[in-house]
Amino acid sequence: RPLDCIFVPWVDEPDWEPHPNDFIAAIKRFIGEREQVLDTEIILICRSGYRSDDAGRCLINNGFTNVSHVVSGFEGDLDEQDQRGNVNGWRHDGMPWNQC
Repeated sequence: RPLDCIFVPWVDEPDWEPHPNDFIAAIKRFIGEREQVLDTEIILICRSGYRSDDAGRCLINNGFTNVSHVVSGFEGDLDEQDQRGNVNGWRHDGMPWNQC
């Protein structure tokens, strides 16, 4: 995962379904008691960019104003052999990360 990131799952076990209210509450807990909590910069990332896009739309729809996401995700798009990590993505592009 990217260095210095905070893990807040958009979907998680056991049902792998989004729980928007839990997600928003967790984000607010990490941001803390800032006066302009909805204006705090938030950058989202997931494996391929799809879940982070959905999570970002949820935040924007709930009043957050400074939200972006890594379009190609951490692992990037599929290549011709349906493998990730060879075309683009955070790791492929040489951005800092560590194995967890």
